[in-house]
This record gives sequence, structure tokens and C-alpha cells, in this order.
Amino acid sequence: MGRLFFLILLLSLSLLTTCSSDRLVTVSLSDEHTWETVSGRLLWYTLTYTSGDTLVNVPLSVGEREVKFLVPSRRTILFTAYPLGELSPLGGGLDGDEQGRTIELNSEEGLLCSYLQRINRDWSPLIQNLSYRAIAEDVKRVDDIHYPSLLQDLVTGLYDGDGLSASIRYVHTLESIPPGRYHQDGYRGVSFYKGDYQPVQLPPLTAGIHTFMNHDLKLVLDIIISEDEQKVPTCVVRPADIIFTITQAEYHAMYRSALSFP
Repeated sequence: MGRLFFLILLLSLSLLTTCSSDRLVTVSLSDEHTWETVSGRLLWYTLTYTSGDTLVNVPLSVGEREVKFLVPSRRTILFTAYPLGELSPLGGGLDGDEQGRTIELNSEEGLLCSYLQRINRDWSPLIQNLSYRAIAEDVKRVDDIHYPSLLQDLVTGLYDGDGLSASIRYVHTLESIPPGRYHQDGYRGVSFYKGDYQPVQLPPLTAGIHTFMNHDLKLVLDIIISEDEQKVPTCVVRPADIIFTITQAEYHAMYRSALSFP
């Protein structure tokens, strides 16, 4: 009987210790995506955060902008929130030595957190001990950070906040796309207008895939920019997500359903 009591007491103390080491954090989405502003429709998001060497995905319903979590102490935790599960993310982080608090995910830290989460599986000890706040402040001082170089510096121990590399921006023109105004996937309100019979000059874009939406035609345009400045961009046109194509009545029904979901 005494032995059983001792084991129960030991287990209870262990559970209390484990629970007391957690931090309660409130994660909120602080910025509105450009496509939400243009369409007048709030989007659903996929919230992702680091947990050991894995990533946990939490779906947020249309209009849901805040959620609470218990996360371990003494570990850096990184958060991202992707509109429609794939658009440009919001981001933010909690350093290991910080107490629980409200973390406002913002567009300035979105790509940084997204890239850091990509290496979490193979470099989780690095991520869990990262001085995230200091790195985030370094990144904000440079436009168009070249994130692959930043990750390389982190994993090799050569990171220097004063020596961050910037990506090159390229300027191209397009001709064979449907006419209308195209709004970039992001939070800065960047757009361009394509007339009926003339080419259009794109805003300066870094190498990679850039996504724009023509809200009037309910089309999405993916533009692939090469690091070879002489190479013409590749374009793919596809239908916009259903949240933009359904009627106002159907959208409001979806929104009300999300609000009433327990």
C-alpha cells in the first residue's frame, strides 16, 4: 500500500511539473491579406507551429483571427498562418526564455518563419534554441532577404545579422494574359493593370513563383521568374479559389456557419 501511494505521488508530481513548464500563448492574425481587402471576404487560414521536430497544423475557419495554445517553456516556437492554406503567410515567434503572451502574426515575419519551419525537421535543436526575436529584427532592416543564404548561415554557424544578402529584383513585360487588374498575393496592395491590346510592365519581382488574382475575372495568375534575366517569365492561369467565386449569399452562409462552429 505504501509503495502504491509513493508511485501515485511521484506520478502526480511529475504531471504537475510537466504542466507548470508550459506557457499559454494567444496567437492572433494582425494583417489583412490584399485579396481579403479586394474581395471584401475574409479567408480561412492554416496555422502551423513547431513542436519538436514536427509541424502542427491547425485550421482556422473563415473570420477566425485568434487562438490560444499551451506550448513548452525553454523552447523557441515559430508560428505561420497561410491564407487558403497556401498563400503568403503571416509569421511570428516566441523565444525560449519568454513567458506566455499574445503573439501577433504579421506579414513582415511571414517568410522568415516559413523558411525556418522548412528546416525544423532536420535542424530542430537549432530552431528550439534560436534567438528568434534578434534575427527577426535583423531581417526587417533589409528588403527582399535571400532566405536560402540566411538558412545556410544559420546551420553552418556563420550567421551575421550585419551581413544579410538581398535577392535581386527583375523587371519584365507580359503580353498574352487576360486583361484587367491583377492583385499580388501578399499584404502590401501591389497590383498591375493589363490593357486589351498592349503589353504590361510587371512590378519588380525576385526569382521564384509570384501569384496574382484578377478579381473581376475570378482568375489566378502564377508568374515564374527565372534568375536568368534574359529568360521570359512563364505564366499559368487558373481559376480562383471557390471562396471568391460563390455568391454573396453562399459566402455569408459559410461565414455564419464558421462563427457558430463550437
